[in-house]
Amino acid sequence: MKKRALFVTLALTAVLALSACGKDDPGRNGAAAVDSKTKTENGSGSETATTLSASEIADQIKSQVTFDKEMVSQDATVATNYFSLPDTATSALYFSSDVECFDTLGVFECASEADATEVKNSIDMYVTGVKEQAQKYKPEEGDKTDHAIVKVSGKIAVICITSDYSNAETVINSIVK
Repeated sequence: MKKRALFVTLALTAVLALSACGKDDPGRNGAAAVDSKTKTENGSGSETATTLSASEIADQIKSQVTFDKEMVSQDATVATNYFSLPDTATSALYFSSDVECFDTLGVFECASEADATEVKNSIDMYVTGVKEQAQKYKPEEGDKTDHAIVKVSGKIAVICITSDYSNAETVINSIVK
């Protein structure tokens, strides 16, 4: 019980602390871990990821992938703080409504491929941190964090953490090319 209380307290503190930092950019769309099994693709300059917005891509993924708990939209400030987004990026970010469930969906549309690569690096660091939390506090979440999907194609970067990881990978690959 003490571990659960500690975990909940730490998670809430992190969310509140991070959401208080940074500037709010109303031009962005508010919407949402890693080991050697992380799926990563880096699109070449000749490929275009998609003509859909970050929110449209996230909506399509959410409609086709099963998440363990209800997913809650996060505002642009939370996305910026968790993933060190450049000012020009738009995002659709969702976290599980249950702080003990590590389900995450993030789609980030950047101004350049270089920015998308930087966002991917930030996503990788986020996933590493989530995996460490899962190992310490929620080992049952470890399988999904071990199979986190991180994909970059052109100017689009995607992260998806779900127990439905096999289907999620297929869906993401069909949408973000």
